[in-house]
Order: sequence, then C-alpha cells, then structure tokens
Amino acid sequence: MCPFQYQRHIYLFVFGGVAELEHEPRDPKSEFWIAIAGPLMSFALAGLAFVLSNVTQGFQNFPLLSALLNYLALVNLVIGVFNLVPAFPLDGGRVFRAALWHYKQDLLAATRIASRFGTFFGWILIIVGLTSVFTGMGVGGLWQIVIGFFILTASSASYNQLLIKTALKGQTTRSVMTKSPLTADVNETLEHVINKSMLQHGKSFIPVVDGKELLGYINIAVAQKINRRDWAATRVGDVYVSINTSNSIDPNTPSRDVLERMAKTGQRKMLVVENGQLVGVVALSDLLSLLEVRRELWLAEKS
Repeated sequence: MCPFQYQRHIYLFVFGGVAELEHEPRDPKSEFWIAIAGPLMSFALAGLAFVLSNVTQGFQNFPLLSALLNYLALVNLVIGVFNLVPAFPLDGGRVFRAALWHYKQDLLAATRIASRFGTFFGWILIIVGLTSVFTGMGVGGLWQIVIGFFILTASSASYNQLLIKTALKGQTTRSVMTKSPLTADVNETLEHVINKSMLQHGKSFIPVVDGKELLGYINIAVAQKINRRDWAATRVGDVYVSINTSNSIDPNTPSRDVLERMAKTGQRKMLVVENGQLVGVVALSDLLSLLEVRRELWLAEKS
C-alpha cells in the first residue's frame, strides 16, 4: 500500500513542511516511513548539490553556479536536521511518535507525549525569537516566533483531532440524535410555533412538515428576521428553511463526520433523515457532550 494515500495537505514554511493526514497511518511502521521520507529527501538533495558544487569548482566560467549549489546544499542540510527534531508534528516528531506507538501499542498515548514535545519546542522557539527581536536580530527573530507559534498550534490541533476521532469512534448520528422531535406544521403561524414549541419546550430548532413530508426547519434566526408584530399573520410555510444536503444527514453517518460537516458549514443543528422521513435532530451540543463523556472515560481508563 502506497503510504502517500494518507496525505491530504502539505503546509510549507521556511524550514520545510508538515503534512496533514486524512487518515492516521495504520501502524508504527507506516508512520515511520511516511515521516522519514521528508528528511531523507532533504539530505539527498543536500548531498547532490554538494557533489555538483565540487564538480563545477573546476570550471572557471561558473563561479556563481558553484556558490549557488553550495548554498542549496547547506539549506537542504539545515532543513533535514531541523525536521528531525522530535517535535510533533514535524517529521522528527512523527518518527518519535512511531517509536512510542511501537513501544506502547497505543496511538493516542504516543501522540499525547509527542505533542507535548512539540508544544515545548514551540515555546522554546518563541522565547528565543522574542529574545532575538529585543537584541537586534529583527527579521530572524520574527521568523523564529512565527515557526514556534505554528508548531505550538499544529501540535495541539493534531492531538485534539486524534482525540476527537478516538472518542467518537464507533458512534453514529443515530446514537446521539434527539429522536421524535417536536415538529411544526407548514400551515401553523410563526407566533403559535414560537409560543408552543420554542418558548414552552425550550427548543430553538423546529423541523417543518406537511403531513408526513419533511420540508425543512425554522429556528431563532428565522424568527428574528420577521417583525414581532407580524408573527401572528406569518405562516411557517412562508418562512421555513428548505431541507438540503447542508442541513440534513443520514442517521448512520459516523459522529465524527457530522462534527466535521458542522465545522465546515457552520450548521449547529441538523435534520436526521432516513428514507425521506424525519427520524431525529442532531445538535453540536449533543456531539460535544458525548465527546466530553467519552474523553473523560478514556482518560480514567489510562490513569
């Protein structure tokens, strides 16, 4: 299996790049080879540039080419060494995580330890960068601050992302949704729905139906667009938000996929639809509550 199928994005910065993986490697060995490929390529380029610079030194007409090749060799050598620092999510941090994963047989625990090294290294770079700025290094110090901040945030984000995936593993929308939710008939007035459902039952998101047919939903945002004096004369059927792929989801969708969709669309509550029928409503708060409970249980098991 080609290791590069895991790769989703590569974020480049002055000392190389960090890959964002769509799926975690399946085992420590895969993690190691994916991570070590970057530094090895940097060292190979450094060696090639060094050899070519020595070859071109014999040609008197190409002094600038030899100097350029020497510079490229040095840059790639520095990049390779820097990326081997065991600060997750740098390549060296991923190599370190692979070793911890092999030893502990626990990806999440290995990621937690490796990310702490990344956090520590990020703070070191930021402190050194601030010191450099105040001692006159200027741009060099600013770059250290930027790189340190990047590693600091990327390390924490990578661990939190894996923690979410682990905590929600095996959970589907069906297990967290609110079943048989209150609904509003398309012919009801907005005032009636707000008083009967939103205020009386504390619901801010109400599916709209016409008999058994699901049409969409109304929420607080919809009500706020209508002048309060017009609520009694406004039919729900005139103002509801129609159902579409961004606000509805299948009950068998993995919970972590729902969380990702909510993050991308900004939709905090979604209609859960099966075979064209409303079966529930899932809210961001439902997913976060489940996530917190499972995270606490996981931490209790590991302590």
